[in-house]
Amino acid sequence: MNETGKIYRMNPHNWDLDEITDNPMSVDCAFAGMDRKLYVTEKGEMKMFDLEKREWKEGPKPLEYLHDWLTTAVSPGSIFICGGRNQNNAEQKSVFCFSVETGQWIRLCDMKYERSSLGTCYGDSCLHVIGGMTNSTKHERLDLRTSRWEELATLPVERWSHAVSPHEDHLLLAGGSGGREVFVYDRRSNSWREGPSMMEERDYHGLICWNRNLYAVGGWENSSVEVFDGTKWEIIKKYKISDFWRACRMMN
Repeated sequence: MNETGKIYRMNPHNWDLDEITDNPMSVDCAFAGMDRKLYVTEKGEMKMFDLEKREWKEGPKPLEYLHDWLTTAVSPGSIFICGGRNQNNAEQKSVFCFSVETGQWIRLCDMKYERSSLGTCYGDSCLHVIGGMTNSTKHERLDLRTSRWEELATLPVERWSHAVSPHEDHLLLAGGSGGREVFVYDRRSNSWREGPSMMEERDYHGLICWNRNLYAVGGWENSSVEVFDGTKWEIIKKYKISDFWRACRMMN
């Protein structure tokens, strides 16, 4: 979606862009796509958009008032919403899980640190939360099988408004804090190293794994797409609109 609230669909085969609908919430909302439905969550509400029927409807209300600067991760059948700020603008350490099948919310174990504008991703039955405000170098992992958090190697630099995605045997963190730098986390050695930087600076962008490549999509005041093939980044498309916020992949 862009800063005016327009939600678009990109075709990764030819990069055609179609306008789908208007976002009923702000660009600060939690945003996810699954089973041909869009889910937006903010300020104590969830709304769902059916791509087949082209209509919005009210979704199950979250367990708590979730204000803004939330971050989303998805696993098969579940949407995770992490951190953000409350009504008093204080960073939160709460984590919630929404089951698409049952339509129910549950609260998971809190993170160790309060965060907003963090990076989150799911992989190997674990939820990773990285950086953000105000503890912007902290990296934690929640094992969903044991419901236990573990603190991992810290980022070498502070980061917020970045994007994180699994890629092969690693996690990649791209952009954020007005930069284009990329950092790679080795899960086996529990260590970070710097990777090839993106071509452009990005904040609040999407980082999407598809066909073994990574795609950095949009961001604040950015409407380009660049691809990472494991060795280098290349810009493959620039759209004639202002920007894209929180781009995500539609999960099945």
